Amino acid sequence: MVKPLRRLLLTLPLFLGVTELPQASNLAIRLGLWHLTKPDFTLEGNLDLNRQKNFFYSEVTLENSLNRFLSLDVSLGTLLRGTIRYQTASGNKFAGSANVLPLSLGLSFYPVPLSTSIQPYFRGGGTFALGNSNSGNYAGVDASGNPIFNSKTRVTGGFFGAAGLKRKLVSKVHLTAEFGYHQLRFSGPVAGISNHSGYKILAGVSVNYK
Repeated sequence: MVKPLRRLLLTLPLFLGVTELPQASNLAIRLGLWHLTKPDFTLEGNLDLNRQKNFFYSEVTLENSLNRFLSLDVSLGTLLRGTIRYQTASGNKFAGSANVLPLSLGLSFYPVPLSTSIQPYFRGGGTFALGNSNSGNYAGVDASGNPIFNSKTRVTGGFFGAAGLKRKLVSKVHLTAEFGYHQLRFSGPVAGISNHSGYKILAGVSVNYK
């Protein structure tokens, strides 16, 4: 009875030291798909709206370690809406693009020990987003049917939550996969859609920098 207790007391400080090691701060790049859950397609001027719900999304995340379990993370993403088209009353067509740029601030939580090769994590926080549509500076026509030239930008706030996995590839480099949800709704349409809330499925790599 005494010997097992003694071994436990000797190994406990070592165990605690390992579990209290801080998470490594890292930079992650992820690519994938953003699926709009409830896009409110609206007619905006003479917009020829593509009613698809799936778009390419890329994201860069900087994680700054706070302790063994938590990291403060900042993410900048790009939701590429792709080509948009407008047509005037005279039949002239104009094409351009639309994008949504979410900037997020949140916390990452790592619940399992650092010694495991696969680490699950959870992220959540708030988001500030900018939505921009630019179609060669064409935004519709006036009462006489003449084109009006300007671009349109909107801003909004929201929140996000995500769960993911990291698997060690080589020293300081991990493969990552993540599934998450963003709530983003603008006060007016960005190229025909106000509600850009949706799910994201991403994969990429992260590199420890300290």
